[in-house]
Amino acid sequence: MDRTMVCVAIALALLASACTSITPPTSGNPATPTAAVTGPTVRDLAQPAILFVQAHPNDFGGAYVDAAGSALHVLYVGEADKAGDALRPVLPPDLPVVWQSVRHTASELSRIQSEIIELWRQIGQGRIVAVSVDVVRNLTVVGTLQLEPALITQLHGRYGDAVVVEIQPPDAPA
Repeated sequence: MDRTMVCVAIALALLASACTSITPPTSGNPATPTAAVTGPTVRDLAQPAILFVQAHPNDFGGAYVDAAGSALHVLYVGEADKAGDALRPVLPPDLPVVWQSVRHTASELSRIQSEIIELWRQIGQGRIVAVSVDVVRNLTVVGTLQLEPALITQLHGRYGDAVVVEIQPPDAPA
């Protein structure tokens, strides 16, 4: 084997060994390591519910697993009981769920996003640099290089509190 192949083989062996989690045993022979056994994560358990919410954008504002990975957050529009009844068949009993009432459905925010993207094309791309839906805040976010009162007035006049305009640095992801 040439030197490059040896380096690749060593790198692959190190990578493979890093993918196995070894934890000290809690009983038995302490000299024998055991592989960590973990169950499904909140993200795994939440996947069917997230897909259900995404398939019903007129009824929900969205769903996400929080940054800590500790709970599924379901943003619903309307009555909590109705949202819960609709989602209950796909919720595992051991999944922690935080229910949050919001004003805007996912389809409403997506429609606003599409309309603002069209406006972006019409007014030129210098004023608006990004348009996205922020599920966590239940808003359509418009990124600009500088805050322009006329643009903010125009967007708030048309979309109200469903839109927020923020300064977005030129090197930030859209």
